[in-house]
Amino acid sequence: MYKIYSDVAGDFFESDLSRAEIIPMEFIIDEKVYTHTLDYSEMSKEEFLKKLKTSDMSTTMVNQFKFEETFRKPLEEGMDILYVAFSSGLSGQYLQALNAKDALEAEFPDRKIEVVDTKNATWGMEILLHRAIVNLDKGMDLVENAKDLAKLVDNVATIFIVEDLMHLKRGGRLSATEAFLGTAIKIKPILKIDEEGKLKPIDKARGLKSAYKKLVDIYFNNRDEKSNKIIIFHCANLEGANALKEALEKRDENLQIEIGELSPIIAVHTGIGMTAMTFEGVKG
Repeated sequence: MYKIYSDVAGDFFESDLSRAEIIPMEFIIDEKVYTHTLDYSEMSKEEFLKKLKTSDMSTTMVNQFKFEETFRKPLEEGMDILYVAFSSGLSGQYLQALNAKDALEAEFPDRKIEVVDTKNATWGMEILLHRAIVNLDKGMDLVENAKDLAKLVDNVATIFIVEDLMHLKRGGRLSATEAFLGTAIKIKPILKIDEEGKLKPIDKARGLKSAYKKLVDIYFNNRDEKSNKIIIFHCANLEGANALKEALEKRDENLQIEIGELSPIIAVHTGIGMTAMTFEGVKG
């Protein structure tokens, strides 16, 4: 028997949250550290979004010792662990989890820990977590489940538009000049999480209407024909999410589209107004 874990760099549907343990992470606002948990116990969603507009923010990764602390109890109870991890291309957290795996498997030689690098974030991680739960319910063992997830990793595409270019500048994705000029002429960069799990600019558009059209084209050029499910998500931009949903449905009225919100760990890096989508298809 094994237990499934993920972390709050992901965003998840309630139905899946009841089946997995989600590890908290920390973010820093004006040099003060807060822990983000699913219930927003240390800072409400509304307060976070208010501060996101004006404050200096960063995030920290879960370290090896926190992973060991988190995983030790189920191991002591005789359970194995499947951890659906935040992208190794965006954080060193995956490597910290591997270090914890090595230490704990030495301490508990009869137990097994599988760490799956999603090479994704936010709602892209939901697709993988959901598959892990479905596989568990089918009776798939720990190693088989991890292998199946590793295959799916390369077929979960996440594409997004950033409204606030200054957040990309702070993260080193744009120079100060590029951010200033892009803001002045209303350029909207289109980025993806690539095959290595890193952020990669793939296009740009002038104005949101043009940007949404490009997102729609990207979806129809890269989708898996066997799946018509899309998750659209946003950071305080429901209007934009609905506009993207409408544009997609104009091309295919049979799409199954759900809309979700972006939680703090990734929002720190994207800023207010981000609109994105994740789906099964060509990631490259």
